[in-house]
Amino acid sequence: MFDLQDQVTTRVIGLIAPKLEQAEIERARQKPTGSLDSYDCFLRGMALTQTRTLAEAREFFRKACEQDPEYGPAFAMAAATLMFEQGISGVPLTSEKRAEAVRLAHCASRVGDDDAFTLARSGHVLTYLGGEYDRGASMVEQAVELNPNLAIAWYSRGWVSMMCGDAERAIESFDRMIRLSPLDPLRISAWNGSSFAYFCLGRYEEGCASATKSIQVVANAHTLGAYIVNAVRAGRVVEAQQAAARLLRSQPDFRAAHAEEAFPTRSSDIRNQMIAALREAGMPG
Repeated sequence: MFDLQDQVTTRVIGLIAPKLEQAEIERARQKPTGSLDSYDCFLRGMALTQTRTLAEAREFFRKACEQDPEYGPAFAMAAATLMFEQGISGVPLTSEKRAEAVRLAHCASRVGDDDAFTLARSGHVLTYLGGEYDRGASMVEQAVELNPNLAIAWYSRGWVSMMCGDAERAIESFDRMIRLSPLDPLRISAWNGSSFAYFCLGRYEEGCASATKSIQVVANAHTLGAYIVNAVRAGRVVEAQQAAARLLRSQPDFRAAHAEEAFPTRSSDIRNQMIAALREAGMPG
């Protein structure tokens, strides 16, 4: 009976949380710019990340930090916008932007070390852009312990686990995130993360299927890249070449070597496999 109650509670939280967040975002949008407090600025920033207006979103997160220097989620999201910038384009950030993202993530972890959202987001950034694999893994594990019903905690645990070389744990985390929040926009990125994890496990057909779900909603360097590497290894070379051409049309500056930073994993062997697969599909460099 208690297990059933927990399942019902978890399901309800997962269904209503995204709707509540969206309602709060809409409320903040209607307020005059001059009357925005730190939380309002944070919500404006969250709204802009949904539309991938990342530079403007980052400014709202910075304003939230200025108004409340102890506001961990705002520091974490300011860092995350830089992570999104690299993830979407596939082109590595400048050294200055990378350093700024890592600095903001460290600030977030200092002021929000008891907040699951802050730990999840900043741990993800520190792993992806800072290469701090052990610290990132510890932070996302702490996040899921603090709030096991928080979808973003499981989402970040999925990506960090994949980058740290635990692909099975990554898939388990992404599945848990989607069960918790089946309507969450982040499910698209969770499918994408699973596709990379399947690649690491050599389960290439499953990787193609997972990446395809992502591409049907959002086609960028990350989603197309995941499909390409899996398709090449699954023997779908023509389909991989078509996806590579599509990627280059949207991101002409993308190069196979960018996978070193755009699709980072702790394993140099996996990184090299991805780079080789991208080149086999016809990606330059």
